[in-house]
Amino acid sequence: MRDSSFEAILHDLGDLTSGATRFELDWLRDLYETYGSFDTDEARLAFDVRGLEALERALPVVIADIERTTRLEPDVKVFTEAVGKWDRIGVSYNGSYQTGLAWPIARAGVLVSLADYLRDYVVEDLWRAWPLCPHHRYALYPEIHRSEPVWACRSHDHTVARIGELQLP
Repeated sequence: MRDSSFEAILHDLGDLTSGATRFELDWLRDLYETYGSFDTDEARLAFDVRGLEALERALPVVIADIERTTRLEPDVKVFTEAVGKWDRIGVSYNGSYQTGLAWPIARAGVLVSLADYLRDYVVEDLWRAWPLCPHHRYALYPEIHRSEPVWACRSHDHTVARIGELQLP
């Protein structure tokens, strides 16, 4: 049976939860069960704090793949930027940055989103596809496969490595 008070909170949150994953909704329910009722401002702050923590934990995992398989040593930072009354979470790559992305809070989603975001910069720096499938030499893409964040070869429909465990071919 669903808690009608929690359902009312979800309704009040509106756009904040419209694209939420099951993990994020479960996390919100846990937040509600632990702390009680909250408003949109408090929910947004909780999402931001959780998202920032998740990105900071994911960053060294993705950087390890970049540094292990290239000669690049990018300066990548997670930061917040005040925009009105909200903070936006951003990621900078060698001084270039992106803010306002909808960073997920689930570990697998954060790793895939961050790997996809940084992969674009690595491709620019290398002037070639990265990373490459060791079997087919086609580009790999970050995806969630069986709840795990992986580098996948879309050309031949297989996974190569978990994100953070990529090796040189």
